[in-house]
Amino acid sequence: MPTYELTLQGFKFPRNLENHKANFRFVVDLRYLDSEGTFSTAQAILPGLDTFWECDKGKSHEPNYVRGPEEASWTTFDMNRVDPWDKLIFMLPVSRLHSIQFKVFDVNRTDGWDKIKNVLSSISGSLFDDFKTVIPGMLGNATDDMKSYLLKKWAGGDAILYKQSVQFTEQIQGAHKTSGNYEIHFHVRSIEN
Repeated sequence: MPTYELTLQGFKFPRNLENHKANFRFVVDLRYLDSEGTFSTAQAILPGLDTFWECDKGKSHEPNYVRGPEEASWTTFDMNRVDPWDKLIFMLPVSRLHSIQFKVFDVNRTDGWDKIKNVLSSISGSLFDDFKTVIPGMLGNATDDMKSYLLKKWAGGDAILYKQSVQFTEQIQGAHKTSGNYEIHFHVRSIEN
């Protein structure tokens, strides 16, 4: 069974987006078939619950500032400023990739809720794993849906700037992108064990 690595390669957002809205966090859901042929979902928050990608021109001194050059009607991420750790979306063994969905949030800067999220982020993975183990089969994929919902809330609330999916076809490996008012470029490769 192959292990797939999915990495962020680029992000484009509208050039005219107001500076105070140019701070981003992504929630990513990956649907796949596991080794037993069971349909599953994995979730990720990029760059993480405890940070975000800053693109406000007035915040260029911040360590999480990643605003890149402008291209026609777009502004981009400077991918050289994005830490390699934060570029990794997923790395997991799967029998087949089905689809991936990206949700882009305008993140409000640090507040009291962020302090709660920081505590919860350290325990959330084990809580969800324990929940799925303790109550097997009762909720089916609902636990994945609940996890996705809570991660969305922790990542930025209800204000989604952009939401788009890509369904994988015959050509899984290689470059992919979402389209629309924002663009997310990502790469998929199979890693030999």
